[in-house]
Amino acid sequence: MENIKHSDVQVKGLKLHVAEIGTGSKAVVFLHGFPEIWYTWRHQMVAVANSGYRAIAFDFRGYGLSEQPPQPEKETMFDLIDEILGLLDALNITKAFLVGKDFGSIPGYLTAALHPERVAAVINLGIPFILPGESAVRNDLLPKGFYITRWQEPGRAEADFGRFDVKSVIRNIYTLFSSSEIPIAADDQEIMDLFDPSKPLPPWFSEEDLQTYASLYEKSGFRYPLQVPYRSLNKDCGLSEPKVSVPALLIMGEKDYVIKFPGMEDYIRSGAVKQFVPDMEITYIPEGSHFVHEQVPDKVNQLIIDFLDKQNTLNFQFMHHHCPMEVPIQVFVPVSQTTTVPEFEETPETDFEPTPLLQIEGTTKTYPAAEDAAALMMMARTASYVPKTDPMPSFSIGLTDSSREEAATQEGASTQEVDRAKTPETANLLEQLEDLVQKIANSAAKEESKSPQIQRETGGESFGKFETPAGINQNTGDMKEKCYIWGTRVKTYADGSTNEFDNVCTLIAQDKCILNRMHLASLQAESYIEAEIVSAMCLILNQKNDKRFQEQVYCLPPDIVNMAVSKHPNGEFISPKTNKEFRVEDYPIYDCAIYVMKWLELIEPENIKRAKYEWDNWPQGLKLHVAEIGTGSKAVVFLHGFPEIWYTWRHQMIAVANSGYRAIAFDFRGYGLSEQPPQPEKETMFDLVGEILGLMDALNITKAFLVGKDFGAFPGYFTAAAHPERVAAIITLGIPFMIPGKSGSRHDELPNGFYITRWKEPGRAEADFGRFDVKSVIRNIYTLFSSSEIPIAADDQEIMDLFDPSKPLPPWFSEEDLQTYASLYEKSGFRYPLQVPYRSTNADGGLSDPKVSVPALLIMGEKDYVIKIPGIEDYIRSGVVKQFVPDLEITFIPEGSHFVHEQFPEKINQLIIDFLDKQSV
Repeated sequence: MENIKHSDVQVKGLKLHVAEIGTGSKAVVFLHGFPEIWYTWRHQMVAVANSGYRAIAFDFRGYGLSEQPPQPEKETMFDLIDEILGLLDALNITKAFLVGKDFGSIPGYLTAALHPERVAAVINLGIPFILPGESAVRNDLLPKGFYITRWQEPGRAEADFGRFDVKSVIRNIYTLFSSSEIPIAADDQEIMDLFDPSKPLPPWFSEEDLQTYASLYEKSGFRYPLQVPYRSLNKDCGLSEPKVSVPALLIMGEKDYVIKFPGMEDYIRSGAVKQFVPDMEITYIPEGSHFVHEQVPDKVNQLIIDFLDKQNTLNFQFMHHHCPMEVPIQVFVPVSQTTTVPEFEETPETDFEPTPLLQIEGTTKTYPAAEDAAALMMMARTASYVPKTDPMPSFSIGLTDSSREEAATQEGASTQEVDRAKTPETANLLEQLEDLVQKIANSAAKEESKSPQIQRETGGESFGKFETPAGINQNTGDMKEKCYIWGTRVKTYADGSTNEFDNVCTLIAQDKCILNRMHLASLQAESYIEAEIVSAMCLILNQKNDKRFQEQVYCLPPDIVNMAVSKHPNGEFISPKTNKEFRVEDYPIYDCAIYVMKWLELIEPENIKRAKYEWDNWPQGLKLHVAEIGTGSKAVVFLHGFPEIWYTWRHQMIAVANSGYRAIAFDFRGYGLSEQPPQPEKETMFDLVGEILGLMDALNITKAFLVGKDFGAFPGYFTAAAHPERVAAIITLGIPFMIPGKSGSRHDELPNGFYITRWKEPGRAEADFGRFDVKSVIRNIYTLFSSSEIPIAADDQEIMDLFDPSKPLPPWFSEEDLQTYASLYEKSGFRYPLQVPYRSTNADGGLSDPKVSVPALLIMGEKDYVIKIPGIEDYIRSGVVKQFVPDLEITFIPEGSHFVHEQFPEKINQLIIDFLDKQSV
């Protein structure tokens, strides 16, 4: 157990105790029952982690080391649904497997029913799907001494348990509930009286295990556990026709007392439970008790791992988040110098049932092998946010660096305009794509009688096998048919009959605001991930002549075909898991997906300059959230401060993009939508230098302008000093060049209530912020730090106490802006931001005589409170700062605050653009 890491995670205003082991991209979240805590899953956590998963178990609120809710008696099982989702958000997990036991199964099922997009599959032990309400458990069919009936009575269990110490209560329950008999007390008995003191603990439950449970229940007590599940079990949940649509596994011990509840065994064995959980497998363990996972851990571990490995792993951890901005869709496909169209032949029909690669909303669930290389194909994607008020969005084809002449037509553009804009490469690619789609359209006519059109209510459109929408070959003014993904497959049954599963959908619908489909991103095969994606595509090409695959591969972008074949001429690849070579013939189950993409138009260059999209990268082993606009060859990378995220640069990004630059802003690690580092408390400002360089590498940027604000100025300066070959110039707002302890400010001349001094103290800011919701914390900081006065608290105050609730937000900062910041800090929390910058300001970066040799611009607001920090104003105005940054220009904005770039965006934009235009990359 020594490898299991423990942490406290803030979720929905409560601190939850979380145990975690494993670094896999697929998360498995374990939900305990009573009288258990996270520790009940110790065997399973280690096993699934050793199988490549990320295993997470936590103590529910009110249990173990997690905090108590303020009013336990008002809690229900539905509060735990929010808790599960909140924990997933806090841990940056988009989608997870849920494994529940005892009452933990109930919120697991309900989360899957209400939020299937967050649950990959669900596994439960000892409890089938049960809907909270009067009929959840038929107490009326059991004697009044039934343990649930007794424990539902306020005060009764408390009095019963109170006769013993906590360790004895846990011992009694574990021993009683390991039996195959339902615990029912006589009229003159309490449940604890059923325990036979001469009976030993079960052989699989040691005294050490008992002590672990007891020590945690001594902390939490039984107040919340008696409320949830027992006293809230019969509360109506308000769900009339719940369905768990995700794959599910139920493991039942044949000797589990639950199976003797009235109607329970028949409910499971008759299949009635599948009315609520249609895609459910049920497994019985002959000697299994209610604690079967502790009793026979190896057997249960194997069942869990086998089930997990069958599930579709494509969509884990790569859900893209959308900025609250106008974002026309972009689908990027590089154009090579030589493009050829492969010959595609139909493969003979066999009885092989392929495992589909892509799960599209509204289709049958599918399960590729866990280690399919094809899973990597979806790791590079773009996502889009399209307001209803926008015109119909277009698709762009991003060309390689050797051919950056973007060609385009908008709806209604003339033929003359189209021809003028297109490069020969672009025209050639479009012509080939048109030919391929034409082949499919011709196929549709032959297959129409066998493949009636299928309609689904998915917000898009669905079509039968090989069908295409009416008029797909016409450049219609409507332009609704922009891009399609075909994933048609055929299942052949033993009697020779077939059933078609149609995965065709339109990615554009005018009535949809957010499009979260997966598109192929720009693939230059210059990074590990991109190379793996190309390998996966090459696998699809190689299998077109394999009799095991029924589908016909219709279209892959020709340049990727060439790239794949050139990289892997013999069809040999390296397995991403084993790092060994393998051939496609060695893959027993590999999905043959059909991708058909059609572009009917491109975007005009001036529109591309305004196109915005966000995507994720993995430099330094962490997923970073990146926002980008502009297609210029000169990159400008923006570095935010606190309490900010990438969004703080929204005005500047658009301005520099419209001036011909490529504008990039990202959330630093531990901020906003980026991932948390594994050990935040060990991080320093100098880790962000590596992050900036890693991001530039991931984006294929050799040299960039850096623009930093607040603490973001520090890693900007340090990057320029240590790696001048990567930085064209640097612009900073509000902070001059400073090395911790060596230049600039003198914090020691300020009172102990100085905000940085307070926030450096471990736990102090957490306690201060914890009195408010996240939105209030951001509001308070933005308002306080917009002032010209340094935030300093009295001895009997905390920093948040300085805020005047009657004071409005600054006029340049809207409620919508506040909500954007708050929503992202609700996700990331303040753990990393308090470490970097505040608790790492004294970290030595090893720079003895630093010099920023590149051109630099410092913009300071005259009303910025920073200028009043002892020593700062003299350090700047005297020119001492130029000892470190010789080529520095300094500009003061008379009324400028600490957030001058949001306060006077047009003025700041012009200063930035004028400075950029003077430099040479």
